Amino acid sequence: MSKGVVVLNADHSIINVINWKRAITLVMSGKAEVEEESNHVIRNFEGTQSFIVPTVIRLIKFIKNVYKAKVAFTKKNVLIRDNYTCAYCGSKENLTVDHVIPSSKGGKTTWDNCVTSCEPCNYKKGNKLLEETKMVLKFRPYQPSLVDYLRAKVQVFGLDGLIKAKTRIGS
Repeated sequence: MSKGVVVLNADHSIINVINWKRAITLVMSGKAEVEEESNHVIRNFEGTQSFIVPTVIRLIKFIKNVYKAKVAFTKKNVLIRDNYTCAYCGSKENLTVDHVIPSSKGGKTTWDNCVTSCEPCNYKKGNKLLEETKMVLKFRPYQPSLVDYLRAKVQVFGLDGLIKAKTRIGS
């Protein structure tokens, strides 16, 4: 089934990636129209209705100020920002979130102090500072703008090639 459905604003700027159920609900309620379809078909329980799952939908009404919103800090969003890759070794296996400055040493649970880490690196680092472990971050953690986050989310879902011609990210 589809990994996600890209939602475009009325001006074709990308505003989110949602699941197919939510996308079909928006289309059926008249709030969005299908821009691109997948090759997946779903049917209701009785088999009396069928729907082609969209890959890209566009909202009918323009949503203003969508890019002023802040990206919520969640484990899932940290993983998306970091492209599901360990910030220490680059692994994509057994991922979790690590505090760069450990909580036990005053580190906060914020965008600027948390990175994706594989379990072996997280265990190796433990509650030590980076200088104490000789481990190096591959990038500096940061709070992504909504545009940065949407770009990362589209890439993570593997939808970037599909929508390049249809969208304007952050324009």
